[in-house]
Amino acid sequence: MQYNIQKLVENASDLTCKPQVVTRAENLLLDPTVAFAEVAKVVSMDHALAARTFKVANSCFFGRMIKAKTLTEAIVTIGIKGLYSLVLVHTIKQYYKSFGLQERSFWNHAVGVSIASMTLAAEHGLCSTEDAMVCGLLHDIGKDLMNGTEPDHYANVTRKVYNERVSYSCAEQELFGFTHSEVGFMLAQKWNLPSDVQTVILYHHNLKTIEKDAVELLRLTSIVNLADIMCIKLGMSIQEFDNGFSWEDVEAAKILEFSEERLNELEPVIRRRIDEEKKIFD
Repeated sequence: MQYNIQKLVENASDLTCKPQVVTRAENLLLDPTVAFAEVAKVVSMDHALAARTFKVANSCFFGRMIKAKTLTEAIVTIGIKGLYSLVLVHTIKQYYKSFGLQERSFWNHAVGVSIASMTLAAEHGLCSTEDAMVCGLLHDIGKDLMNGTEPDHYANVTRKVYNERVSYSCAEQELFGFTHSEVGFMLAQKWNLPSDVQTVILYHHNLKTIEKDAVELLRLTSIVNLADIMCIKLGMSIQEFDNGFSWEDVEAAKILEFSEERLNELEPVIRRRIDEEKKIFD
């Protein structure tokens, strides 16, 4: 059966309708005069979002010596851009609530990559942890759309990945004629997400297609690519690597100048961070 990528995206109504809360957050971001107290009033109307804002502000990633006691303090800590990331987390999480094992697996992988991306961004020092957070969370959003629209056929993709030890992109290309990266990019365009988020989603498996002079974008995409590989290596995916895997062969590690020794040291750190901080996304 031949699939049309445009029709697939158009038919996935649950995800392609841009959440109203995301639009409200964008409006806040576009207003340079917005006060943190005003933002806090909006956030406080959603108790779950407010709780998540406190969790992130008081997490190890922001290193506060004293925990934020008010919502305004928490928002000041993570910034408007960080809050926008949280709003995306909050709305996407709602999509997964009533789904099964495959969807839960995708969510856990997305959360792992988001936390690993923040950790690697902080370690690297030249990428925003907030940008890494949202790009890590959304990097595989195309899988969710493809699986949600064509669950039976996408189950064949997962079986192929598991049985033949191929990548999701390879299996998707063979069975659908396009990949989750392309679908995710179209969804990000439909949601009018920031251009760097769109690019990371599209190229997180294909770094060589990014212009060499787009240094910051290449770094951010490499961070997400590296975090994705790290989470697969940690067992947070159906996909597996062969026994001969080496960080020295990973292009993103070369771009970011992470040595194999350093990445091996970071592996247990990232595993612990995921275990400790995944509550942020609950």
